[in-house]
Amino acid sequence: MKKFAFIGAGSLQFTTKTVRDLLTFPSFRDCEIALMDINEENLNHIYEICLKIKEKMECPDCKIVKTTDRVEALKGADGVLCTVFNGDVDIWRYDIEIPKKYGVDINVGDTRSVSGIFRALRNIPLMLDICKDIEIYCPNAVFLNYTNPMPMLCNAMQRYTNVEVTGLCHSVQGTIHMLAEWLDVPAEEIVYKCAGINHQAFYIELKHNGQDLYPRLRELMKKPEFYNKEQVRNEMFLHLGYYVTESSGHNSEYNQWFRKRPDLIEKYCTHSTGWNPGEHAYSLKLRMERKADPAKQYLSKGTNFSTK
Repeated sequence: MKKFAFIGAGSLQFTTKTVRDLLTFPSFRDCEIALMDINEENLNHIYEICLKIKEKMECPDCKIVKTTDRVEALKGADGVLCTVFNGDVDIWRYDIEIPKKYGVDINVGDTRSVSGIFRALRNIPLMLDICKDIEIYCPNAVFLNYTNPMPMLCNAMQRYTNVEVTGLCHSVQGTIHMLAEWLDVPAEEIVYKCAGINHQAFYIELKHNGQDLYPRLRELMKKPEFYNKEQVRNEMFLHLGYYVTESSGHNSEYNQWFRKRPDLIEKYCTHSTGWNPGEHAYSLKLRMERKADPAKQYLSKGTNFSTK
């Protein structure tokens, strides 16, 4: 039986999606999943959701446990998945609000610019501590990191520890489903190759039944109803020739041309019809709303039990 330790398991989005993904593999259907978080309330909610996922996916041999003790979760683990969030919204808000005072308008702020540096300074010491425990209690484990800023954290861990570290994000799969809907093609039938770094990966190949889908996608860009779905990403596609994985709002931070003046923010980061056009403090506002009403983040809408 393989064991997977989730450190920072209170993350609804990443923990539930990753548990579901793991259980789609036949070799992992009898695994042990150790959920660890220092926030006991969040941990209990996630534990109940993961039990429901196990039931819906018919994995009776999967063992799911919860703990607030990191060492207990790590002991004997074959894989470690990290979704920690070091510093609640009461701290995170300063990453976004202080730069705004000086004219730096931030959408998510989890990876680059001054807000990304602030977050890295908070998280690097924690990640190195986690790696020290891995070296002691599960030295052969593979460490899969979902915490941002991904490049800075992974660089620190790979440089200063002996842990096998890889950074991951669900944006690759998410964007494929979005493009499949636009192109009216089943997502599971799309063959693609994706290359790049976190939040800046591009589909260098996009095919269906051996046919290149990019000509069809370029034709869709001529229609306002499709172009307006993801204005920043679609502009990047029209100029670069390949489609990028992360949302328009996030990409507006990676390509500062889109956010360097208020008129550009108004033009490219305000009126898209996609889920994140580029509103100032978008992710922070969502997190603050969830903190004000914790029940919102555990509604059934937030968890998809499909195995597809």
